[in-house]
Amino acid sequence: MASHEDRTEQPTQRRREEARKRGQVARSPDLASAVTFTVCLYVLRAALSFSGRTIAGLISSSMGYMGSLGVVDLTEAEAHTLFVNGMGAVLLAAAPVALAAAAAGMGANLAQVGLLTTPQALAPQLSRIDPIAGLGRLFSKQALLEMLKAVAKVAAIGYFAYHALRARAPSMLMMAYMDLGEGLRTAGDAAMYVASRMVIPLVAIGAADYVIRRRQLERELRMTKQEVKEELKQQEGDPLVRSRIRQRQRQLAMRRMMEDVKLADVVVTNPTHYAVALKYDREKMRAPHVVAKGQRIIAQRIREIAAQAGVPVVENPLVAQALFKSVEVGQEIPPDLYRAVAQILAFVYKLGAQRERRE
Repeated sequence: MASHEDRTEQPTQRRREEARKRGQVARSPDLASAVTFTVCLYVLRAALSFSGRTIAGLISSSMGYMGSLGVVDLTEAEAHTLFVNGMGAVLLAAAPVALAAAAAGMGANLAQVGLLTTPQALAPQLSRIDPIAGLGRLFSKQALLEMLKAVAKVAAIGYFAYHALRARAPSMLMMAYMDLGEGLRTAGDAAMYVASRMVIPLVAIGAADYVIRRRQLERELRMTKQEVKEELKQQEGDPLVRSRIRQRQRQLAMRRMMEDVKLADVVVTNPTHYAVALKYDREKMRAPHVVAKGQRIIAQRIREIAAQAGVPVVENPLVAQALFKSVEVGQEIPPDLYRAVAQILAFVYKLGAQRERRE
């Protein structure tokens, strides 16, 4: 097992994708909770008047309904009607905050990890119910860090909440001298003020937790040099196999090239160092094409095949050398060689015509 000191290489894209499939991503529940709490707080503040009117309407309608009955004791059907109306009003009043909480929670998680399905993480694992492994996780370094983080979180939130309550203490002490409506408004304002001050440490802690988790994930995904080599080998294949494949491809290409020599119109030689086979079809080609070329042993083989196939061999060192260096197999000759090649082809065609007349 490689130690963290040996893992010096950045994780590859494949390693990141495999970790993501296992559910190994940087996600902070604290950040998601902070975002959800913040959004709910400000949605609640914006929808407070709507929710208040809804609850007030519920109380008013309930009192009116009971007054219309003229009785204090309710029947089961009348109690059921009041309960249904009350639950509907409460749900309607809470709907903006509930919808905001759901949207904020989903948005915070999507922003951190995107769309993610992890069937591997949902698969049953015996290690999760192993009591010994559970005790190990309970007293692990990670558990200790989580406990310290929870203590720091409580301390930071408590500090901000204490100062917020202290700032609102004078107005809250005066609630004893206020009527019920004014006292409730004062208490509500104080609660909103304290909650808004708690947003600061919640968001800061969530953001810091996300950064820490992301860096921790990067450290866990780091690879050794050997792991990078092994993954590269798996992606591209064994170097020995790749070498054999390239060798086989070169052999096949050489075989095709030698077959094309038999169809050439002329082979231009150096005479021994270079050999270039040319093919020209006036109806299909704009200019002559190089169908084969080689030097030394390959050049000798091209001359031998040309002689066996009856392809003319013309010695022209300057043209042969220029064609070999400037034109690849399968390409047409450049314009600056048109005249020289045309003279060679004209000579070959003339020889061919003379041979036909003699026959």
